[in-house]
Amino acid sequence: MEVIISRLGINGEGVTRLQGGEHDNKVCFVDFALPNEKVDIDIVQNKSKFCKGKLNKIISKSVDRTEARCPYFTRCGGCDIQHLEITKQREFKYKKVIDALRKVASEDKVKPTVFDEPFEYRNKMVFAVRQEGNEKKIGMFESLSHHIIDIERCLLTNDIINKVYAISKEYFLQSNNTAYNEKTKKGDIKYIVIREHNGSILVTIVSTKKVKLDEYYDVLCQEFGSVGLSNLISTQDTEILVGKYCQLYGLNELNIKEFGVEYGVNNLGFLQVNNAMKTKMYTRVLDEISTDANVIDAYSGAGLLSAIIAGKARAVVGIEINESASKSAENLAKKNNLQNIKFVCDDVAKSLPNVLENCSNTTLVLDPPRSGCSVSVSESIIENSDNIDKIIYISCNPATLARDLEYLCEKFDIVSVTPFDLFPQTKHIETLVVLERKG
Repeated sequence: MEVIISRLGINGEGVTRLQGGEHDNKVCFVDFALPNEKVDIDIVQNKSKFCKGKLNKIISKSVDRTEARCPYFTRCGGCDIQHLEITKQREFKYKKVIDALRKVASEDKVKPTVFDEPFEYRNKMVFAVRQEGNEKKIGMFESLSHHIIDIERCLLTNDIINKVYAISKEYFLQSNNTAYNEKTKKGDIKYIVIREHNGSILVTIVSTKKVKLDEYYDVLCQEFGSVGLSNLISTQDTEILVGKYCQLYGLNELNIKEFGVEYGVNNLGFLQVNNAMKTKMYTRVLDEISTDANVIDAYSGAGLLSAIIAGKARAVVGIEINESASKSAENLAKKNNLQNIKFVCDDVAKSLPNVLENCSNTTLVLDPPRSGCSVSVSESIIENSDNIDKIIYISCNPATLARDLEYLCEKFDIVSVTPFDLFPQTKHIETLVVLERKG
């Protein structure tokens, strides 16, 4: 059937309302279709309140459509909106933030989207290894499935990571190591994880059992001067890097220095995948920190942002529930001789009230997971609002951000909202919100 696309949905898909027939007046979502395009679709999913359509043909093309640079786009699940011209991508994400926060923040509070290079920005990639029938495959997962797309290179990452991928792919396709079969739960190799910084690389082979990798390491060393290789024995299918981690050869971690902080990260540690945008976002955070502030960094992870803030603030307390991450944060503070920082290994919901009671002139940094803050965390902030001057909230999910801000706006005013495009060519957007206590 032929339809005209009216707008983009929150995931970057085209949206239309069907007219006539059995689907009359239902909203229909069409991947890879753009507003004002006339397209031919087939209905492939029919729910009670909406439909999903498959794009067969573009009858009239949007002026905002661009030719995707990647030959695997629409099949590989790595990108969502590569067909949308880059300035329009940023407009889409900007509007996505405005729409999500409409109930709590006026449009004039939302600053222009901060951006950088649209390709070759990722410092870490995960490539899947699977047995499909009689064939061993290495590549990226197809969108909404675990079928492997056999790609040559990924345009979202750099030449070094792509070269490591090509060498690894050639080696493991020819090796005796078997590929993992998700149906039978048999096979050795599940994933190849690659991280790069300033020419140094870390590679982690995720497998179902310990595998012999000395020859593979030799192959990597012939091509690269600074290499670390590890093996993770995987215990489940839902999480990639969960299991027993074994450092095998070479580098234990990548050594990085920024904002005056020296730190190391391995393939288990969290690090924003977009270096340039991470620097811009953390610079914005620092701009909001006064030299006499006592800062609480909730969800502090391995402590990098806490350590960066400690270089400017009077004192910093980081709260993190993950024991390994919290220990890493303590080691980071010692390594950088930061005397004005301490870490609490506990649930933010339990520890935040106690930490807030003993603070004044406090700036609270919130950087929760996609699920946002729990109700108990939001309530403890409201109950202790007299001790908080400012909140800096970093969010990767506009929907949960909007929910949390509804709580916080009882006692705080939104000063500014800044979208950061850390993930060009995808639907994802980071948002930094600054709030101040009501007068």
